[in-house]
Amino acid sequence: MSGPGGGRPPRVLHVIDSLQSGGAERYLATLVPQLTRDRRAESVVRVGGSGNANPAFVEAIRTHAADFAFMEADAIYDPRRYLEIARAVHRFRIDVVHSHLNIANATSRLIAAALRKPHVATIQLAPYPIAEDARRRVLADGATARLSTRVVGVSPQTADVYASAFRVPRRRMRVILNVPERRLPPPNFDRAEMRKALAGDDDVQLVCTLCRLEERKGIADLIAAVRELRVELPRLRVVVAGVGPDESRLRQAIQDAGVEGIVRLLGYREDVGAILAASEVFCLPSHHEGLPVSVLEAMLAGVPCVATDAGGTGHVVRDGETGLLVPPKSPGALAQALRRILTDEALARRVRDAAGRLVAECCTKEVVAGQYGDLYDELVSGGRRA
Repeated sequence: MSGPGGGRPPRVLHVIDSLQSGGAERYLATLVPQLTRDRRAESVVRVGGSGNANPAFVEAIRTHAADFAFMEADAIYDPRRYLEIARAVHRFRIDVVHSHLNIANATSRLIAAALRKPHVATIQLAPYPIAEDARRRVLADGATARLSTRVVGVSPQTADVYASAFRVPRRRMRVILNVPERRLPPPNFDRAEMRKALAGDDDVQLVCTLCRLEERKGIADLIAAVRELRVELPRLRVVVAGVGPDESRLRQAIQDAGVEGIVRLLGYREDVGAILAASEVFCLPSHHEGLPVSVLEAMLAGVPCVATDAGGTGHVVRDGETGLLVPPKSPGALAQALRRILTDEALARRVRDAAGRLVAECCTKEVVAGQYGDLYDELVSGGRRA
């Protein structure tokens, strides 16, 4: 793809708050290699700090980026952050600045505006009531939102809420869906042995979820739903892979509900492909979402999904067609949907197959990288003022 330098693709500076094990970080670790492989962009990457960086994400990005560095300037007001972004723009003759997450959005927008470079911000999660310690970051994001040349929401709902909350002109908004990683089990995968390792027995109905353990993910609702189902579905077992601030509270909720032998918190796991391949159903009971990558990964892996109609989830999990969809914060409805999909093999098979086709058509890394490549080309060829 020809770019602004007479044959080279656009040079894009990606700025992100961290490379911890989150959705935005995984997104960038998938996007940068694909942009490079398809020659849609030459990527330079600056990361807010190295704390708790996921080694796999670092390796994927470092291998495919023209330049990669941690800025080691965590505070939004730290002048070193602004200087490092500005230096990268000058040194690498950057055509487009592309930010991911709140602090990166705010800081890189200011530099891009000062240097008259087009700016793209990808929004994974629309604004919602959040913890006090995060409000400053959201406010900084919102205060600078109109400085972005284009704002990309990972679902139509995410884009609409963000535009309304921060008064971003609709003509600047774009929708580019999240991109899942294809999570495959290892070559020597033994499904029966994996199920025994996860649930203690192969003769179970295994439901899994992959998420950060925080209140908005709704795992307490899943625990309540399991309590309702435990007599009717005695073989039901639920495993939750992930870490987060709600872990101790959720362990107490499991104990209080009397489902210690049914629901298990696995902690951080690298073997996500094996967990998905061992499970009958994937469940994500979130209260608030953008477009959850974990749901897309489950769909791509051929696991039927039960999810809540939160954020953009309903854009891909279409009730009765590509999965089962229930209202957020409704353990009773969640229990009913799990009961339905675990006792109707034809339904599970039908939604599984339809979901796999949907994700393969609109959410592959090739499709998403192509859409971003088109956006970069648009901006460097004169669309920056629109």
